[in-house]
Amino acid sequence: MRNVILIFSALLICRLGFGQETKAHIEIGKHDQIVKQLFLPNKGFILVTGIPNQMGGKIVFDVRYFNIEGKQQWSKPVTLEYGVTKGITNIIITPDGETIYFIQMRDGGYYDKRHYISQFKINGDEKKFEFEGKEAFGKNLQTIFCDNNYLYYLATDDGNEFSNKKKGTEKLVLNRFDQKNLSNQRFLLNLPAFESSEHTTFWSLIGQKGDDKFLVSKSIDTDAGKNTFTVVTIDTQGKTGKTIALETSLSNGKFTRPSYVPVENTWEDPFVRVDFIYKENIKLSTDPNTNSPSIIRLTPTDGAFGHILYSDLHDSFYVYGLFGPKPFRNIGPVYEGFYVHKFDRNGVASWKLQEMANKELMDYPLFKVHATPIDRTLRLVPTLENNLIAAISVRDSSFPYIINSNGVATAQPKREDNSPLKIFYASEKKMKSLAYIEKVDAGKKVGFICFRNSANELLLKFDSKESTIDVLLFKD
Repeated sequence: MRNVILIFSALLICRLGFGQETKAHIEIGKHDQIVKQLFLPNKGFILVTGIPNQMGGKIVFDVRYFNIEGKQQWSKPVTLEYGVTKGITNIIITPDGETIYFIQMRDGGYYDKRHYISQFKINGDEKKFEFEGKEAFGKNLQTIFCDNNYLYYLATDDGNEFSNKKKGTEKLVLNRFDQKNLSNQRFLLNLPAFESSEHTTFWSLIGQKGDDKFLVSKSIDTDAGKNTFTVVTIDTQGKTGKTIALETSLSNGKFTRPSYVPVENTWEDPFVRVDFIYKENIKLSTDPNTNSPSIIRLTPTDGAFGHILYSDLHDSFYVYGLFGPKPFRNIGPVYEGFYVHKFDRNGVASWKLQEMANKELMDYPLFKVHATPIDRTLRLVPTLENNLIAAISVRDSSFPYIINSNGVATAQPKREDNSPLKIFYASEKKMKSLAYIEKVDAGKKVGFICFRNSANELLLKFDSKESTIDVLLFKD
């Protein structure tokens, strides 16, 4: 019997290794970390490595581009300028994957500080730009994003976005920088006025499709249990196009309950991937920027209103959140399940799902108690096969649900403690890279980043003890 087990294990190992090929072996500096990873649509990925919290001396990051098969094509150093800290450095990529921006701002401000931008083309060409901030840029920065032609700063005009008395009339400024020379144009957006109260939120950018950019303001009628999402389309010149109202209400006397999402929309890239994990200390990443190749620094909005996601992958809007038997601010039991409503880009309802939590989640002692919203999170992840994965997180545990393209919850995997391995691939075929992670004998200092596209899947193996990064390619 023991021999049979050994033979079976050997065959399993061979099978797991079949098609696996090391495409890059990178030696990095001692104590260097993977500061950022961003994936380019069918072109590979970008890694930023360095020591983010180094004390004294200059901080230098290496920006590295790897092609779709995992081969490193180039590496460029970027030095943090005087007066700049990691907290106000950002890297974003155009939707076509052709241009990468590394953006630095001086500490202590936005419009009145100096800006440093390194622009990298996919072929390795590099340009550097510097310019002074100015009052015309707007008071408070909301979002930095880009499309294939322009870089944008979206900011409030007077800085009243959090005021219940003034936010309804606060203006947004769209600053557009030409990709060729970063020459700037300023557009003051003409957005619909809304009531200034605690029952409304200011505008947030939730996505783009070509030249169309989508902004949303949310409102809630707590007594009626109805939420309204006003979506406005603007173009590259800041002109207002279509305005649609997405209204949601729950059946059976249920109400939206507060849940915390760090950003209003993850603006997912077309790679379905797993967050950075350690083999012996698996953790979900909480950095919203890792999911967003085209956008950074979204302003959080109140989860008591529910959440909205525009999926470029599905070209649809999803309104979603947690629900319970009482309106917001009424004490519990406060959580009973989750809901998802799908709308097409014209605002036409496609389907809606209202799902009671499964028994395992309902019996979980921390789920139903009244607590801060940060302890209750519903994350919605669109997949390549037009399905969704809805993962409810409670403290250090996640409960994933699979939703098919018709809005039906088709499976309810068991509770996963801090593990993204099954959450993000629950509706996908078994991936070789994930099987490799589960079986490989890796030490506590070894971490992985895993992602795929339509052609293959790549696995980054980061050994912080040896200061090396290996890129493994897995093919069908």
